[in-house]
Amino acid sequence: IIGEDAGIAVHTSGRYNVYIGKEAGEAASSGDSNVAIGYKAGETSNNDNNCILIGFKAGGSGTLGNNNIFIGYEAGRDASSTHGSIGIGYQALFESNTGGGSGYNAAFGYAAGYSITSGNYNLFLGYEAGYDITTGANNIIIGSGSKGEAGITNQLRIGHGSSPVISASLETGDILLQGDVSSSATSTASFGTYIGDGSQLTGI
Repeated sequence: IIGEDAGIAVHTSGRYNVYIGKEAGEAASSGDSNVAIGYKAGETSNNDNNCILIGFKAGGSGTLGNNNIFIGYEAGRDASSTHGSIGIGYQALFESNTGGGSGYNAAFGYAAGYSITSGNYNLFLGYEAGYDITTGANNIIIGSGSKGEAGITNQLRIGHGSSPVISASLETGDILLQGDVSSSATSTASFGTYIGDGSQLTGI
């Protein structure tokens, strides 16, 4: 334990913990095998286990949960009752607050998965990927600014911004492609759309 008020509440019940930085793990009176490094990292985390929190206020607010990794400035800042989640990047999974003791989300990138609240089993890759998703579950969102919608579920989105190049249902297998995907595509200028399970695609 290194730093002013770092791990200040720890007595005899917390074991195998590392707290480095001013007020890192400040409220942790129990919980095992945690690492909190940075100003107010894991600030109010208590009775949580197996968490790695690195960065300014990373995992800094709420009773965090178990088996989480938050690395970056305010990554998982408001995370509460979240389990098995990974947020790497500036404010990745910032709002990760399931309230139901689940989570299992992974976000990599600046503000990726920022607004997630009760959504589970999501993967976000890229700048603000999945930023607008709150309750959605089982999604894969890849691309800068591909923010998604609050409650989308079982979706694959690949591409930049609000018009991803590839969209697909992870439930039915149907896909939607934008671009010159085949001579039979419905075309607008040099772009087209294909909807189906992919078995008839040609000329990709």
